[in-house]
Amino acid sequence: MSKIVVEIEFSELDSFDFPQAEHPYVVRDILKKSSLKHLSLENLVSLKGTELVNFKIGFKRKYHDEKDCLYLDGTLKDLINWSQGKLPSSFQSLNRNDFWVYADYKNFCELFPKNTYPEIHEQNDWSFIGYPDKRMDDTTIWIGTSGAYTPLHFDSYGINFHTVISGSKNWTLFPPEDSKYLYPKRIPYEES
Repeated sequence: MSKIVVEIEFSELDSFDFPQAEHPYVVRDILKKSSLKHLSLENLVSLKGTELVNFKIGFKRKYHDEKDCLYLDGTLKDLINWSQGKLPSSFQSLNRNDFWVYADYKNFCELFPKNTYPEIHEQNDWSFIGYPDKRMDDTTIWIGTSGAYTPLHFDSYGINFHTVISGSKNWTLFPPEDSKYLYPKRIPYEES
């Protein structure tokens, strides 16, 4: 079996055809070299730090489907403070060793409307990966703490690009030949 994930250099993006890609690809340092360099956790918190966002909460030692999670409104600043052990925070009653907090499937434009945050929309696009017509309104954002996860699922809508702004993301990928071992289960996910 061939290598499932292939790393490519940012300089190779000009000649790369993602729609024809047969494997997942990793491009290191993409934030530093692309139009997305203006995105940072600090920048997002400074823009949206005091507005409420709905967060999902789960126990780190237990698997959760969407319906099993707790939900709580908080701010991005609350989330960052809590994840760093700082007070005050809407999540301060939760022990960071036992819980994770996660805002998932948030449409970028719902969190950062164009008319309120025009600078983000003007500075960022997806042209550097061959999609000049894709802008931030085509973008979904996930923000979570250590231990947060998305349950196993299959995205049926084609191609996905993921950019990690801060921290790390751990993926478990299955090759197409393992599909026969993965059984369907309807879980309430957006388009998945």
